[in-house]
Amino acid sequence: MWMSETAAAPAQAAPQAAPQAAGPRPAPAAARPARPGPAVASGAGAPARGPSFLPYIHTLRGIAILFIVASHCFAVFDWSGAPWSFRILDVVTTNGTVMFVFISGFLFQHLSDRFSVRRYLGAKLRYVILPYLVVSLPALAFRIGTRSGINGLPDGIYDWNPVLQVLWFLGTGAHLGPLWFIPVIALFYLAAPALLWIDRRPALYGLLPLLLLAGSFVHRPEFNMQPLHAALHLLPAYMAGMAFSRFRDPIQEMLAPRLVWLSALWLALVAAHVGFVENTGLVYVKEFLGPDSLAVEWTYFQKLLLMAVLIVGFRRYGSRVPHHWFDALAVNSFAVFFIHGYLTLTADRLVLWNGIVIPGSVPGFLAFLFLVTAVSILIARAVRLVAGRHSRLLVGS
Repeated sequence: MWMSETAAAPAQAAPQAAPQAAGPRPAPAAARPARPGPAVASGAGAPARGPSFLPYIHTLRGIAILFIVASHCFAVFDWSGAPWSFRILDVVTTNGTVMFVFISGFLFQHLSDRFSVRRYLGAKLRYVILPYLVVSLPALAFRIGTRSGINGLPDGIYDWNPVLQVLWFLGTGAHLGPLWFIPVIALFYLAAPALLWIDRRPALYGLLPLLLLAGSFVHRPEFNMQPLHAALHLLPAYMAGMAFSRFRDPIQEMLAPRLVWLSALWLALVAAHVGFVENTGLVYVKEFLGPDSLAVEWTYFQKLLLMAVLIVGFRRYGSRVPHHWFDALAVNSFAVFFIHGYLTLTADRLVLWNGIVIPGSVPGFLAFLFLVTAVSILIARAVRLVAGRHSRLLVGS
């Protein structure tokens, strides 16, 4: 999923850091203090926090990664005895990727004043793509070494030249479930100059409602093996994040007095989905704009609405929000993203291969979610203890 942008300006971006304090819109670039350089995790794992740091966005990164991990914690349980618990949990947690992408777009716009293509892409290469390659090694060795079957693999892929096999897996992220997101977000990195061009012409944001409407018919590709298709599906969420950042003060003034109604609307959307929509999860399609595209992706709009509720609420209530509760998650968000797939896959396989049946329940689900998240953070911290500041090159945090 997320996965997220960074705390330094895109000119010096680094996926580990987060952005800066609520308040009035920043002064023009010439009058603004210099932005911090790439954040380097300290021994405690805290990101560098300069004048661009936004506590509420930092907290949202932690919440978003929790949603992403949660969406991968279902398979270990047998939900046949608790269908309504499954439906509620599935509707609430599914599509945390939209939240992560929204935050990425928000931060991209927020930190875009000193944009440099070379520095921006260089930072992404070091702190996102390189860790992706490192974290992929065990999964690649397993998939190719055992010729492991996965739904959606090209026919005869394991008869290809080994180099082509590696390139295909890395280009799709299919070697480990959650990693499909990295080739997708890489397309957004490459599109950064075009996205910046749009942001410099704010009137173009007027087309966002049409883009969101169109995006509701561009669903996730089946098996998540088509990065361009998936990027087009997520583009409205990224652009919505950019728009929310650019117009966040007018949006805050408009929505803050209506926060209770906005929250009630989100709850109503969740309740309607749970009660009346057969498919509680994502909509996957075999073809881009094919016959299945007419289905509505309710979780897409639900998560965008949730982001609005959380941002407006966090900004309105400020110091009353327990930001510190999510700090470890936010600081280690990329590492948790990279690591948790190995943990959930291992648990799934142990349960499957040993014929274990674990009845699904809300307490059991939350306990497993806590375990996977906590172990992911502990592994990230262990890597940091061994590798120091170079840990960001290995696991992204």
